[in-house]
Amino acid sequence: MSDSSGAPDLVIRDGLLLPMVSDGDFFQGNVAIRDGRISAVTPVSDVDCGAARVLDASDAAVLPGFFQGHVHVVQS
Repeated sequence: MSDSSGAPDLVIRDGLLLPMVSDGDFFQGNVAIRDGRISAVTPVSDVDCGAARVLDASDAAVLPGFFQGHVHVVQS
């Protein structure tokens, strides 16, 4: 898992990925994050990541691109 801009800062590895796509497809894979942005989403078989930090998500669902956009000021 690499891209032309260098190694990711963080890789969330081996999670059940539920990407926000119209066909609702899901798969086991990795999410690479560089400079606060998703730089790659790859199948679990791609293991050469070279990341500074790796988070094991093998028992978790991972929703790349999903974020909490609705917050009440009293909750912060």
